[in-house]
Amino acid sequence: MDDGIVSEVDRIIPEIVALRHEIHRNPELSMKEFQTSDRVRNLLADTTIDLLPPYLETDVIGMLEGGNAGKNITLRADMDALPLDEKTGASYQSRNPGVMHACGHDGHTSMLIGAARVLDRFRDRLSGTVRFVFQPGEEIGGGRQLLAKNILSDPPPAEIIALHGSPSHPLGRISARPGIAMAACDFFNIEVRGKGSHAARPEEGIDTVLTASRIVDALQSVVSRSISAFKPGVVSICHIESGMNCNVLPDDAFLEGCIRYLEPEVGETLRTGIDRIIKGTCDAMGATYVFNCDQTFAATVNTPEVVARGARVARDLFGCTGWHELPEPALGSEDFSFFLLEHPGAMFRVGVGEDVPALHNPGYDFTDEALRAGILFFVGMTMDLLS
Repeated sequence: MDDGIVSEVDRIIPEIVALRHEIHRNPELSMKEFQTSDRVRNLLADTTIDLLPPYLETDVIGMLEGGNAGKNITLRADMDALPLDEKTGASYQSRNPGVMHACGHDGHTSMLIGAARVLDRFRDRLSGTVRFVFQPGEEIGGGRQLLAKNILSDPPPAEIIALHGSPSHPLGRISARPGIAMAACDFFNIEVRGKGSHAARPEEGIDTVLTASRIVDALQSVVSRSISAFKPGVVSICHIESGMNCNVLPDDAFLEGCIRYLEPEVGETLRTGIDRIIKGTCDAMGATYVFNCDQTFAATVNTPEVVARGARVARDLFGCTGWHELPEPALGSEDFSFFLLEHPGAMFRVGVGEDVPALHNPGYDFTDEALRAGILFFVGMTMDLLS
């Protein structure tokens, strides 16, 4: 990469680090990223990037014209935080109780801001256009809502790229895998309906707590007895709620969870198996139920040619150790998957350090030193694709 571009990246790094700390300190939940999106717009206001009016209130989408005509490359970052109490102890720790950037979207947004500013300065070297998508609501599938607004139709991207911070990977190393890279995920909820009674006379009621407990236990057999051991599948119950005190058996119980899978037929087997077990358990206990299941995330499928190009760019930027092809898919999910259903592209990972806590952990914090590698990779890929 041109030394002038590298120097420009190095020049803005202190500003980008400060920006990440500011976003981290002021996290906002999905579809409520008002302060974050305003900050993004303000930081891009002095560039030549044409910022479009929001489609979903808190999205920021901008278009940069290169010096010559050509195809479009779209770069995407997510902005929302998670409903967690932060335990990092950082000086810039969240000041919004119960909300924190535990998935590193503060880092993703900051890297794309940095890349946008650098690409704007060197736009004359680009043959084509760059679309920047700062997306709200990734944690709840907001990307699908944004795509429904046809944000990528004019012009359609030839390739679309995203970057995600990756704990347990060496700092600054870029990685990805061709084909299926991340799992599909369905969120589901179960309402168990019974008959309340005094705790001293359970025979007069239909015990929803006991019924729900048996459902949780029985659901673990769906994967082990319905899915081949050679095909990944996960069923997790993550939320149970029932009753108000210690001497009343409640009328109902509520459960929430998710399933993860790589292949559509496995997802169908899991959904069918869950419903069968809930029905059988409720029938046996005399209860009724309502089961709702929604595919919140499709499987993330990377275009092999884009991954191969990313590998070459990463090696050119950082040497042979700067690239790693992931050996197997992750069972985490990403709503960038919906972008890849419509256009060629890939989600790449940037290592944030091997000793960093896991994503969605109250101790997770995107590593400042990874910002430079992410900006350079965003810029390098764009320059390579539009040169």
